[in-house]
Amino acid sequence: LERLRRELARAHGVGDFAVDHACLAQLARRLRQAGWKVTATLTRGGDGEGPRLIGLDAGDRSGKHYGLAIDIGTTTVWVELIDLATREALGRESEYNAQISLGDDIITRIVASLKKDGLARLQGLVVGTINTLVDRLLEKTGVGRDDIVYAVAAGNTTMVHLLFGIES
Repeated sequence: LERLRRELARAHGVGDFAVDHACLAQLARRLRQAGWKVTATLTRGGDGEGPRLIGLDAGDRSGKHYGLAIDIGTTTVWVELIDLATREALGRESEYNAQISLGDDIITRIVASLKKDGLARLQGLVVGTINTLVDRLLEKTGVGRDDIVYAVAAGNTTMVHLLFGIES
């Protein structure tokens, strides 16, 4: 990790950064397997938080870094594919939120989530909707699934809880 810190500071002017545990656990193996030729993915934190290392890929993948912006609405889910190097939106897709099959409104979905396997079912429906939209974007743009390195999702509190399978 210290060698990586030193090289990122030298080559790219990156100051101190935090490291996600999942990334740290695989760091030494990935560096060695890639012969120390890697692409590091760092995020800028909000609220004054410094950079965070979230990924390490073999070789130069700097031209293949894409992100997803996901808006989970009660009625519709939108996904936008973004080239993180240029900040260009490459495409967007939308679809009705498949959770509608268990209720049109938030209260009905909250009640459905309290039933046996309801939360898992609601989570599966919205994840399925997102995956369908991502598949369409990848087919339309030719971007590879492995080239998506970051995703951010937004929605009202209930929609976010259902996405992450959090009991309300």
